[in-house]
Amino acid sequence: MKLVGSTLWDLRIKSPERKFSMVTSIRAAEQTLAGIRDLHLCGYIHRDIKPPNFAIGREEDGDLHTIYIIDFGLSRKYRTENNDLRHEREKVMFRGTTRYASISALELKEQSRKDDVESWWYMVLEWMIGELPWQKIKAEQRSRYCAAAEDGAAGREES
Repeated sequence: MKLVGSTLWDLRIKSPERKFSMVTSIRAAEQTLAGIRDLHLCGYIHRDIKPPNFAIGREEDGDLHTIYIIDFGLSRKYRTENNDLRHEREKVMFRGTTRYASISALELKEQSRKDDVESWWYMVLEWMIGELPWQKIKAEQRSRYCAAAEDGAAGREES
């Protein structure tokens, strides 16, 4: 296992205006998407794509410009031993981080490669503009949205 340096979350928080420059955002986006692609080529989905799960190399190793994908605790194999796609499960629990979660994940649907890419896109947007649009939703509104989502999920289970 390789030791890594700061996470992209820590680096963004320490940046002026809590966002990366456009050039840094694009370079980080390219490397992180390549890491996700490589994970998918190995037959796995990550299911928790977010800035704390990417880290740069260590200065001692002269590796500051390389970004590594980390924390595979929620990862899942999406191919069978025969290299076929696994069948979608009808009932799944939420996996991931709500801030960066794909719409399908929030709807408690089986996640796939597209969900990793959707979460990646939210992460890149946050790097570029400093926050995600839904971060401004007040706690009271958020509670109502969550309750409505739970009611919708319960309705699907009864069908």
